[in-house]
Amino acid sequence: DMKWGTPQPISLRDTDLGIVRLRGFGQYTMQVAEPKRFVDQIVGTQGLYTTAQIEDYLRGVVVSRMTDVLGENMTSIFDLPSLFDEISAAMRAKLQDDFLAMGIALKQFMIVSLNPTEETAKAIDERAAMGAIGNMDAYLKFKAARAMGDAANNPSGSGAAEGVGLGAGMGMGVGMAGMIAQAMSGAAQPQQTQQGGGAAAIPDVMTVEEAAAYLKVSAEDIIAVIESGELPARKIGTQYRISKDAVSKFLGG
Repeated sequence: DMKWGTPQPISLRDTDLGIVRLRGFGQYTMQVAEPKRFVDQIVGTQGLYTTAQIEDYLRGVVVSRMTDVLGENMTSIFDLPSLFDEISAAMRAKLQDDFLAMGIALKQFMIVSLNPTEETAKAIDERAAMGAIGNMDAYLKFKAARAMGDAANNPSGSGAAEGVGLGAGMGMGVGMAGMIAQAMSGAAQPQQTQQGGGAAAIPDVMTVEEAAAYLKVSAEDIIAVIESGELPARKIGTQYRISKDAVSKFLGG
């Protein structure tokens, strides 16, 4: 038996949460069916000589195919349980062809687990807490509202958090609505609080880090969708710059 697993989380677009990250592992059994082809492909072409090297290479093939299959079949992480058999069958079909090209017969392939990362699991919990949402816009508004509520419940903080706490005591509903509107519209004027400070405007041009903070994902996720061509960006030297319009179109699908 051979084991496979994702060394890094797989980043995927999701119709409900924008971007999700999954980890997976399982096992498979194989047999060298054509020794000559196996030696030609594995030793001659790939330059692999030890068992550990071959296992690492085959594991990489499996994870690469898993990324492809999930991208083709999964539109929302909430549909994943119902797609488990379909994903397993698609993986077997694709890997059989890949392995045969290397002189290997795939006997069995199993997915033991496909789980969201802690960050994605938290997003799922938040979605469940607010009920069904139809798009990322609603999700971001919920995040802003929740952050506002957390700050209001902690009036002992300093700076902007302290102002939020005092504002909540005088009219939390108005303050929350104002922060959400400002955060989502990118208004230039900062929201006034009794202690000063408020939600920052969304810039017309963002760095990778700013886009990641806006979408509540990691910088690596942003770079991944840029390099895949899904999110247009301008590369200046070694850095990317992303327009607010490009992010809006990306979220709109």
